[in-house]
Amino acid sequence: MTLLAEAPVAAANDAPLDDTGTRAAGPVDRTRRRLLKPGWPLAAIFVPFPLWWALGLSEWACVLLAVPMVFSLVRQRRITVPRSFGWWLLFLAWVGIGVVVLHVPAYGAVVDHSATRYITWAYRLAWYLAITVAGLYVLNKKDEISTTRIARIVSCLFLTIVAGGLLGVFAPHVEFTSLMELVLPRSVTQNSFVNHMIHPTAAQLQDVLGFSAPRPSAPYSYTNIWGLNYVVTLPFFVYAWCRSDAGWRRFVAPVVLLVSAVPVIYSINRGMWAALVVMALFVAARAALSGRPGLMGGVVLAGVAVILVVATTSLSGVVEARFSNSGSAVGRTNLGTLSVTSVTRSSPIVGLGSTRNVQGNFNTITGGATADCPRCSPPALGTQGQLWLVVFSQGLVGLILYLGFFGLTFVRSRRSRAPVVTMGLSVLVASFVTMPFYNALGTGLMVVMIAVALMAREEAVDGARLPTLATYFGPMRRHVAVIALCALIGLDGAALWQQARGVPYVASETLLVPAGARLPSGGDGPMTLDTEVQGLASPAVADAVEKATGRTLTPTSNDLRAVAVPNSRVLRLNYEADDAKTATAGVRAASDAFLSQRQQQLDKELADEIASLKTQAEGLDTSVRVLGDALAVVGDTNSPVPTVQTRNTREQLTGLLTRIDKVNYQLTHVLGNASQTGGVIMPTKVVPQNKVWNVSLASGLMLGLLAGVGMAMVLDHRGRRLRTPDDVQHGVGIPVLAVIDADAESTAGTSKRRLGRRLSRSERNGDISRAQPLEQAALAVTVYGVDEIYPVTADETAQLVARSLRKVVAREAYAAAGVRARHRADGPGEEWTRVAVVIPYAAPADVVSAACAELARVGHVVVGGVLCR
Repeated sequence: MTLLAEAPVAAANDAPLDDTGTRAAGPVDRTRRRLLKPGWPLAAIFVPFPLWWALGLSEWACVLLAVPMVFSLVRQRRITVPRSFGWWLLFLAWVGIGVVVLHVPAYGAVVDHSATRYITWAYRLAWYLAITVAGLYVLNKKDEISTTRIARIVSCLFLTIVAGGLLGVFAPHVEFTSLMELVLPRSVTQNSFVNHMIHPTAAQLQDVLGFSAPRPSAPYSYTNIWGLNYVVTLPFFVYAWCRSDAGWRRFVAPVVLLVSAVPVIYSINRGMWAALVVMALFVAARAALSGRPGLMGGVVLAGVAVILVVATTSLSGVVEARFSNSGSAVGRTNLGTLSVTSVTRSSPIVGLGSTRNVQGNFNTITGGATADCPRCSPPALGTQGQLWLVVFSQGLVGLILYLGFFGLTFVRSRRSRAPVVTMGLSVLVASFVTMPFYNALGTGLMVVMIAVALMAREEAVDGARLPTLATYFGPMRRHVAVIALCALIGLDGAALWQQARGVPYVASETLLVPAGARLPSGGDGPMTLDTEVQGLASPAVADAVEKATGRTLTPTSNDLRAVAVPNSRVLRLNYEADDAKTATAGVRAASDAFLSQRQQQLDKELADEIASLKTQAEGLDTSVRVLGDALAVVGDTNSPVPTVQTRNTREQLTGLLTRIDKVNYQLTHVLGNASQTGGVIMPTKVVPQNKVWNVSLASGLMLGLLAGVGMAMVLDHRGRRLRTPDDVQHGVGIPVLAVIDADAESTAGTSKRRLGRRLSRSERNGDISRAQPLEQAALAVTVYGVDEIYPVTADETAQLVARSLRKVVAREAYAAAGVRARHRADGPGEEWTRVAVVIPYAAPADVVSAACAELARVGHVVVGGVLCR
């Protein structure tokens, strides 16, 4: 029989023993413990966050300080994870596979083969990993770091955000050079992506309300990120500073919240305002349903106070102006629509790995940033919202995995009425509301993951058994052959599918399309390149392409596309086909037909203009002849009246002659400056789209991996037998208190029979003490404070062991300590029973898990198990 209950062992120390016999800590140890007490990496991220911002290290400190959290976690034998964590692990796998599709051409995006995408992908992957580590660290340190302390640590970030917001309102032009800007090379710091991370600024100056106005952003680069972090850290601040155990903080908290309303309003972040309103309604509804009128009244009072502050100050004008100005709503809608369209056409399963620059803008295909209009180039695809970042970078399946983890966490925790759960659910509500508007990757998503970890800790307090990393990686290790086979099948299937489909070829032809000449008649003026590109949809171009390739070109077809060099008249036609010859023929036919059609249109405009000028000239000639005849008649009389007519006639004649000279000049100018059609300025280029193999193989591999992991979990859950303490730990998730081991035999049946005979004989003789394994198991059960002992199956040996253990415990433990009282839970009048289950040898894991779940459902807490072997 093996006893698995162990007492904690104190760490060795060279310090001398004190009078009580314990080892006293030396000065070095005391200093180290003060600085490096449990939770110090988390505190080092959020408490000195203003310092990291001033140094330009706010982005890197969070990632680097996750390293000591990793070392702290790996020292544990058992790493607990939240429920549904497998969804998040699969999402991380989707982020990782994105490296192979970074240079896949995306619909509506600029083709770019630079290596900066790898840096961006690695940066986001590092952040996702740091966020994961922070959540696991908080969850696994529940015995060392209290929930209140964690909430107060995150509240320090909230205070920093409020202070930074006030700085942005009252000193919006504050900016300075950080330490990182001085250390890094100038070529790096001039990169806009890097510069925004390392250059501290107090606010963004933007024209949102029709005039340039500051929007607070410190300690972040963008106002939207400031707003996201405000709403996700607010519940932590309320939890830590407004509860009855907050001390002096309770009196300061209302002042902080009222003051924070100033930067909240001046940020003109409608997404943040919506999140605050939805959070308030959510908390009020939970308070009403749980019978907590005080909390509901506090929410209503806070809302009324904010409304009064806004209504009685100049803030009301800011709010009214913001809602009367659509701002970036149309641009966000267009960008989100194009992001989804691009990923569904290019790589719907695994996404495109990272964001991409938009080709042109939503007003013109030649759009691009200039010195006079730096914002004429739209934001990159996959930005302006965490929803769009995930769907564009990780595809539709990645989005399902991402939403599945947080959505299941919300659904599972919604029934709990614990204050910490209300706080965590409020954070999730804020993240859901802001997901279409703000990118959360950074401290915002880290705070959300910390909230998930705190809710998982509350589940453990309520007696639920949380899974471990081994719960997910164990079945994968045991069924690695199944996973590998499924991944290989997915990979081969994708390869066969892509082989049958073939690799498309894209032929490109670059044209210079000069602006049309300005005609004397004016008209609509020279056509823009956007208007001229509409000629590609004409029947003449479609007929030419069909004649050259044998393929029909429909208006909705994506085979023929036109892109333009920003701020120029250079047009690039792309035609996609199954082979290079067809692609070349198609793009040349389209180019020739487009130019021919344009030449015909210009010739017609020129002919019409010449005809119009000739008609004007003929009319003027006729008028001159008429006036000449009239002047000859008037000049023959000597009357004073005809003299006035003569003068007027001569003036009219002079005007007509001037107009004739002007028309003749216009006609000469038109004839000598006819519009140029344009032409091909670069030879036809044909490129095979081999990157589609990356998409197909990555998609097949990940779908096969997903199927293999699911199959491994099912096989492991249904077919696994519990034979060792590790099997129980990994398969059921409960500790083994003791193992009752019969005499070693070759088969399990023999061991069961011998154990059964020995226990039966001991019971018949009335001498339970002779069953020594039971004595030691009873000791373990007593040490763990077990109230009841149940067999989890109808196995005869398990029932016999349970009955015998009850007798031994009743005689040995209960007699010495008296009748044990039920253990009380947090709620008034609630009681729960600590239960130890007896597990027969080789029992199915799913049967034992179901039995433990049923015990938990009726209010029992399964402390551990006694394994019969």
